[in-house]
Amino acid sequence: LSERAETLLGYARAELLGRRLAEFMPPGEACFTDSEEGCRGFVHRFVTRAGAPIWQSVSAVPLKDAQGRFCGLRGTAADVTARKSAETRIEHLTTRDALTGLPNRALAAERAAQAILGAARGRAELALLALDLDRFRLVNEALGHQAGDALLRAVAERLQSVMRDEWARTGGDEFVLLAPGLRSAEEAAALARRVLGVLARPFILDGHTVTAGASIGIALYPRDGRDFAELAKNAEAALQHAKERGRGTFSFYTPQLSARAGERLRVEGELRGALARGELALHWQPVVRGRGSVIGAEALVRWRHPARGLLMPEDFVPLAEECGLIGALGEWTLERALSQAGAWQRTLPGKPWFAINVSAPELAQGDAFVDRLRTALEANGLEGSRIELEVTERVLVSHIDENLETMRRIGELGVRFSIDDFGTGYSSLAYLRRLPVDKLKIDRAFVRAIDTDPADEAIVRTIAALASTLGLAVAAEGVESKPQLDRLLALGCEHWQGHHFSPPLAPVEFEALLKRANSGQGRAA
Repeated sequence: LSERAETLLGYARAELLGRRLAEFMPPGEACFTDSEEGCRGFVHRFVTRAGAPIWQSVSAVPLKDAQGRFCGLRGTAADVTARKSAETRIEHLTTRDALTGLPNRALAAERAAQAILGAARGRAELALLALDLDRFRLVNEALGHQAGDALLRAVAERLQSVMRDEWARTGGDEFVLLAPGLRSAEEAAALARRVLGVLARPFILDGHTVTAGASIGIALYPRDGRDFAELAKNAEAALQHAKERGRGTFSFYTPQLSARAGERLRVEGELRGALARGELALHWQPVVRGRGSVIGAEALVRWRHPARGLLMPEDFVPLAEECGLIGALGEWTLERALSQAGAWQRTLPGKPWFAINVSAPELAQGDAFVDRLRTALEANGLEGSRIELEVTERVLVSHIDENLETMRRIGELGVRFSIDDFGTGYSSLAYLRRLPVDKLKIDRAFVRAIDTDPADEAIVRTIAALASTLGLAVAAEGVESKPQLDRLLALGCEHWQGHHFSPPLAPVEFEALLKRANSGQGRAA
């Protein structure tokens, strides 16, 4: 017995003599060396006196007494703990999500194959739940990526409180749950409700109270698929349906959803081609001051679909965001809007200004976006003061320091900023007073019932007072009736737009309306 054995195991020589190797192995593990056959190249785990695991590569030959009977082993052992630890780490990295520690998609697929095999043998059902957080992107953009990572870790902990070992993180804010042994769709629905209930409770992230919420799609084996890939695809289709139903809910897969998913892919392909084929167009919605003075217009993109007719932004802009086309769409919109505004600057009376929506990917380009904006202004002979860029709250507060510098450089061109959809994001005076904005634009959700709902009226009154305190203009969108307009004007809202005055118009129609308005023949709201 060598001193090395004493050092590795942490026992004195006297404590080791006469004991079997199996006594230093974890309980339940077989010891294959207590035999006359011996062992060569044998790697096994041992446990030290302190309880720490070590790995040894053992090569031994049998010992026999004078009568030729087996009485033990003699051999050598090499410590391979470092190698085994490295192998374990590599295996963990290849099968586990680094952020949450949950299984990744590869391990989920492997476990699903085993579970499906067991279900097939027992003629049992199992469910695959695909889960996606409803507000993760907003949290990520508003509070930063560190907060987003903290939210994902917290979500993983809560999911494991429902079912410990069956969850996997398959990417971004996407998780899947493999639930074997369910006896019915009702049990799957009950499980989904439990999960949604757990995630509906607020999270505390670095002092911020955040509600994430989630949507779930459910596919059942064998009804909805016979392997992991098919089940995952169909659960994803059900998940998209749940989101379309309003989020915060769950949906079971049906064959019709596959057809809808296929349609979604088809529309995505058509949208990519629409940019190249010139099917997109800009319409302009007048911005009104008081009760009928047209002072500007907002550029709104439309898709002249060859089969479906004129499509509104809500029909394709969310899809553009999901499939990575929002940058190209925003670049096209900016280029066309500035070209049209430059032409109107030379021909239209009244010096109207023009608002253009800017997306997060565009603003994130920093200097490149500023340079492109400057070049386009100069190429069209356009004064920067005639342009207002509309940015949503969630875009502004994502990477706020970088956005602040970009906005300052844009401001040097004379271009103004307004915060679109104000009140629907993470409103904060701390960031609002830092940003070089000129206007707060009240979201249409608060305008819709302003003449009937005291809560909406109170929100609008508060935003108007806030804007006045900070020296900012305030505007409203979605004004559809005279009672709505009367309340807005009474609350101090100076600018507005909506169908009560005019819907978005093609360029020729907007020119005609502006000329009528400035000649005193325009519509008085």
